[in-house]
Amino acid sequence: ANPTSPPPPAVEKPLPPEAKAAAARRSAEELYDSGQGEIDKAVELLDEAQALADSKDGKEIEKAAKNREAAAKKYKKAVDKFRKATELAPDYYEAWNMLGYSYRKTGQLGNAFKAYGTCLELKPDYEPAHEYKGEAHLLAGDLEKAKAELAWLTEKKSSEAEKLALAIENYESGKSEIPAGSGW
Repeated sequence: ANPTSPPPPAVEKPLPPEAKAAAARRSAEELYDSGQGEIDKAVELLDEAQALADSKDGKEIEKAAKNREAAAKKYKKAVDKFRKATELAPDYYEAWNMLGYSYRKTGQLGNAFKAYGTCLELKPDYEPAHEYKGEAHLLAGDLEKAKAELAWLTEKKSSEAEKLALAIENYESGKSEIPAGSGW
């Protein structure tokens, strides 16, 4: 053999299924955390945009518009991250819930309802998904289904009921702007 030729590549043993699943879950959790970071940034941008929107200053109004555009991009990034997380770990119900949330924030209500549905198939009593699904029903104009989610949360004595009750109250009073930090 030629002393300058590289050694033959090592043959890697395939990982056992449990190790593959654990590695996929770790990757999914990293994507989840990253997606959550995108949402946190989007909420900050929207809160700032809301504060600036009431200004009479043209530059501040322009900045508010740019913040809303930047927030929309953050939500799209979050969709990608949560979608990948659910592909890596299909049983990751929290990721399905946040995928639904991110779809809702990007105006993709059909996809949001599908993601919430998958989350609730995996964990029927997951209260945050019921709350977010109720808010999606409001966006879809279906007050009765939103109230049904509120009734479920109230029956369970869930702390999530208060958030959905506020969203329903704002919806019924005709308020279209709900503070970004409220979870709407």
